[in-house]
Amino acid sequence: MRRLSGLLVGAVLAVSCAHGPSEKDVTAGHGHYEVAIAIMGEAQKAEAAQDGPGRDAKYREALQELINAEKRNPDDAPMQLLLGQVYFLGFRRHDDAIVHLDKAIALKASMAAPDAAPAEREFPEAEQTLGVVLVDKGQAELALPHFEKARTNLLYATPYFAEQELGTALFKLGRHDQAAQHLAVAIQQQPDLCGAYTRLADVEEARGQDARLRKVLEDFIVRCDSERLRGAVGARLLGPAWFKLGEARLRQGEKAGAVDAFRTCATRFPGEAAAVECVKRLDVLGEPLRIDEISSGG
Repeated sequence: MRRLSGLLVGAVLAVSCAHGPSEKDVTAGHGHYEVAIAIMGEAQKAEAAQDGPGRDAKYREALQELINAEKRNPDDAPMQLLLGQVYFLGFRRHDDAIVHLDKAIALKASMAAPDAAPAEREFPEAEQTLGVVLVDKGQAELALPHFEKARTNLLYATPYFAEQELGTALFKLGRHDQAAQHLAVAIQQQPDLCGAYTRLADVEEARGQDARLRKVLEDFIVRCDSERLRGAVGARLLGPAWFKLGEARLRQGEKAGAVDAFRTCATRFPGEAAAVECVKRLDVLGEPLRIDEISSGG
């Protein structure tokens, strides 16, 4: 869920309202909205620190602020987007999230200037979020057009997120070749999008493409297991990547390279489930960890 938080919560487009709530209500609603954004940031920090109760409390606070904002100015598209995100990220209330995301998209279109370009009438951030919610709900097919709208909107600042999520949805639907294409585009557009590498690795593994799987994992490690990005990526992605790289090398007959990958996995990420499997592989290969490696963490 951390990965989804980072994907979905960010800057949203300003939407003006020419009628409806009074100026006082608009100002008050925006105030609640700004407070909710700040609280969501605190919720994500609590989640990163694995503080479940603190996270839940912050999401409840954010929800209350947004409910208050909606009472004052319901026709605010960014507020409706954030409300949808809170229902999804904070409470996994898919249906509630969908209601508000649909409303955000409709509001953006209806409040665009008469001479607005088609891209200005769309709300790619909301389309992207709606797609993610639908995939998580088990409706990947319904999510596809929303990712398409987001990735093809020239005003969307982060189309690589939509490419990544479209690839993920296609993979869930068994459309592996198309999934690989979109995930590769996501990486090309943003080489630091580390999650896209691991998802592409899953696709290549499913396709039985060991050479491609190995190349993706090696590219991931060079880019994401670096001093610059390692802390943000975390052991949750790095440990399994080293394990899968070892497996791919082993299948290609490269025992020494496989042992190196398994040893890296086992010693650097001992708290991960992948490390347990790496230790088992090393034992089977006759290359068990030494006592000093176990005690020093590699």
